[in-house]
Amino acid sequence: MFLSQVIGNLGADASIQTGENDRKYVTFSVAHTELGKDSDGKSVEYPVWISVSWSNYTDRMLACLKKGTKVFVQGRTKVKVYNDNSGNPQPGIVLYATDVILCGARIENTVAS
Repeated sequence: MFLSQVIGNLGADASIQTGENDRKYVTFSVAHTELGKDSDGKSVEYPVWISVSWSNYTDRMLACLKKGTKVFVQGRTKVKVYNDNSGNPQPGIVLYATDVILCGARIENTVAS
């Protein structure tokens, strides 16, 4: 494992999980945009999803970790293999967060009544 940093948006609201010895931790996924080339050589953007596991959260911070919120996350990274919906093994990135900092939230369009 090595130290990594990522800035991205949450794909869904964070959730509380229970691990070994009944230890609570928060999980969420962050979408980070990478640049690449398609088969024609044109520049394209594509999302890379990073799973985050964070044990030093506070209830106040958890309340802010909603879908669309932009965060900076730093921690130890590990590559894990998971099975996709078809049962095929796929590589995945898990970031065991030491620091999570809010960078902003997506503002919903609302109409005043």
